[in-house]
Amino acid sequence: MSVGPTEVAVVLVLFLLLFGGRRLPEAGRALGSSLKGFKQGLAQAKEPIDLARESLEPGTGAQGISGERL
Repeated sequence: MSVGPTEVAVVLVLFLLLFGGRRLPEAGRALGSSLKGFKQGLAQAKEPIDLARESLEPGTGAQGISGERL
């Protein structure tokens, strides 16, 4: 599913009508910083999952109490 130039133009006109010409740059900056924070949060949440996945790879797994592999 791709976004064409008509859809982009409609969205821009809607933003212009909702926020006005003066507040549009401010709204764009707020949206950009929100997306940046969201991406940073996803990266932080992904790190422990990747570490756990690496520790469960064959040959690097945890050992049980008796020393045998789990």
